[in-house]
Amino acid sequence: MRKYGFMIVFLGLLIAGGFMTAISGAGGIGEFLPILQQSGDAAAATEMIEPWQAEQLFLMIAFILFNIIGIGATLAGIFWLLNRGTKLSQAQEEAEENS
Repeated sequence: MRKYGFMIVFLGLLIAGGFMTAISGAGGIGEFLPILQQSGDAAAATEMIEPWQAEQLFLMIAFILFNIIGIGATLAGIFWLLNRGTKLSQAQEEAEENS
């Protein structure tokens, strides 16, 4: 297994070196992985955001978090009530056995 570990490290170094060579040959990471920009309009651009888009994103994230927290609280309450009922029934059973 030891000889395979050396081979894996060596192959990893070769792959990393080849990747860095390809990046430097292309002129940087931006040229190596180009991003196609089809529109100059801010409403259609992926790197710019308009105020109404930011508002919609904020509202969506807030809605999702509110619902996740609500679901978690509801499930916690249900499990607490179920556990409470189980403990009560076990206590009653033990009390009947001891009587």
